[in-house]
Amino acid sequence: MPRRRSLPFGVVVDDVTFTEGQIRALENQYGHALGPRALVLLSLATSQFAMQVQIESSSPNRATIAKIKRLQKLVASLRKDFPRGDEDGPFRIGHARHNYKLYRGAWKIIAPAFWLEWFAETLEDNEQFLQIVLQHLTADAFIRSGESWNLWVFSLSQILKDADLPVTTRRDGLAESSFARLVRELQNQMPTRIRALVRTGQAEALATAIRRALKQFAELADIPSEVLIKMICGALVPMMNGDGDGDGDVTSFVADPKKLKQIDDLLGLANRSN
Repeated sequence: MPRRRSLPFGVVVDDVTFTEGQIRALENQYGHALGPRALVLLSLATSQFAMQVQIESSSPNRATIAKIKRLQKLVASLRKDFPRGDEDGPFRIGHARHNYKLYRGAWKIIAPAFWLEWFAETLEDNEQFLQIVLQHLTADAFIRSGESWNLWVFSLSQILKDADLPVTTRRDGLAESSFARLVRELQNQMPTRIRALVRTGQAEALATAIRRALKQFAELADIPSEVLIKMICGALVPMMNGDGDGDGDVTSFVADPKKLKQIDDLLGLANRSN
């Protein structure tokens, strides 16, 4: 059965900010005070997650991507049978109106040449478009269900660790850890349409999901939380060595000046609030 979408592509929400009441609720559930800097980073991480989880939920599944790839091959094959004519050729679709007036009486005879040229142009445009679509869909690290949540949870743990706050999980099933309670409260504070997309369930199930998330991104544990959040938000884009398969080492970063300034300004305000 085809996958039914509950959300259109590219749905986004406003940045997540915490009211005083929400901050008190977070701290009550967590059992520790959250300083201004940690709150800014938590807000940035949660805002990015709220956007990314919607994209993840509305993105095509693997079967759909396979269909797009088959369509791309078909278009490429058809282009061999319908090559485009010269840019200034007489049957360019842009000349159709002029030639219709000029050859009104014989239009039925020459019209097919225009439609075939238009078809050839459409094939070329669609081949390029399909290539762009596949490039973005298959390059998106969050195309796999659940990865945006896992990265969000891991980023929360890094923020708390760098603030010298505890990040623990329980395996005894007797009670939720303070970190799990914080995750649950953050999810409860999200807009309704986002809450429908996040992990819920009993305490033990949430604890298991959290442990899985922390394990998946453990290799990023040495990255400072501020740098990690800037990477997640697109303010810093890591440049890799190697053969481009994503397994190389980070050699440098390319900054997005506008995004970087926005984050630094927020962190500057937080530092002055301490």
